[in-house]
Amino acid sequence: MKLRVETYCELDFLIHFFDEFRMNSTVESILGEVNQATYWNFSELLFGHLEICIDNKSQVTELAKENPFFKKLMKSDTGGGSRLIDFSSEFANLEDEEYVGKLNPSSTHLYSSTKNYRASNFQLGYLTAVPEWNSLMRVLKLNREFRIEIGHTSPPDFNQWGFLSDYSNWVNAAVIVDPYLLESPPGFEQNLYKIIRSILPEKLDTNFHLTLVARPEDYSRGNAMYTLIQEFLGQLQLSYEVKFGLYLSTRREEHDREILTNYYRVHSGHSIDYFDTEGLGKRSTTVRFTGLLGVENNAHFQLLESIQQLVAKAKTGFDHFGVQGNRLFR
Repeated sequence: MKLRVETYCELDFLIHFFDEFRMNSTVESILGEVNQATYWNFSELLFGHLEICIDNKSQVTELAKENPFFKKLMKSDTGGGSRLIDFSSEFANLEDEEYVGKLNPSSTHLYSSTKNYRASNFQLGYLTAVPEWNSLMRVLKLNREFRIEIGHTSPPDFNQWGFLSDYSNWVNAAVIVDPYLLESPPGFEQNLYKIIRSILPEKLDTNFHLTLVARPEDYSRGNAMYTLIQEFLGQLQLSYEVKFGLYLSTRREEHDREILTNYYRVHSGHSIDYFDTEGLGKRSTTVRFTGLLGVENNAHFQLLESIQQLVAKAKTGFDHFGVQGNRLFR
């Protein structure tokens, strides 16, 4: 099944986009400065990869009679591209905090008005794509690969996991899975803690859900590991709450090492304790960063579903500690 990203869209946004953003032009608008490459990258998503919940579909039908862009959008709806869904009766609910909090956490939002939609507050809101929708759309299509070498410092563009902070503005949840995640607490500072710091956004007007899944070296150490990581989170002095849960599991045969968030996932070729206390690589491996639409048939949501099933029967105090669940588990 083709993956489409759920998108809540004002018709005025599309009118502006189709009227103002032209090939071979750079324009200054309420959406910022957009060049030709950005225009075509976004167009590819708009016509091929979104599930567009629009506030006025009947008007789109009328516009399609004269505007070739709207006509193309209507054709994509029936031709296997982006879907166009009439959301007119529900769109006003996007101003309701409780309603928005229950929407798909991997949604995107395209607005041109100044209405106080919950998703457009501050840097992130509950879900996200404004005010920098073009940057988020670029993240969705990213497919990057990094190489870590034994005995070497972190590649500059990897920056000891610091590159993840470039995408943290749109994230309000993360699931980190690594069977060997807890085996070396002395290495947390150079590895696990740097990952967490890089994922957490600077600002957030809701709480952040953080879930770690690891194989237990010793079940009796689970609470101590939870407490250690929870203390680290407390020291960050964030302006929002991190709802943290730790799961211990021996029920997964394959050795997955994944970081999954609202809009991207990171797959590691080795356990994520890459660096020693001096910041040098302990082993050679490959790290792949993939946006939701970065590869065909992305297994992002299937992986989340399998992880959810993996931890569903965990017992608090034995193989589960802290907060249960994660907003990424649907």
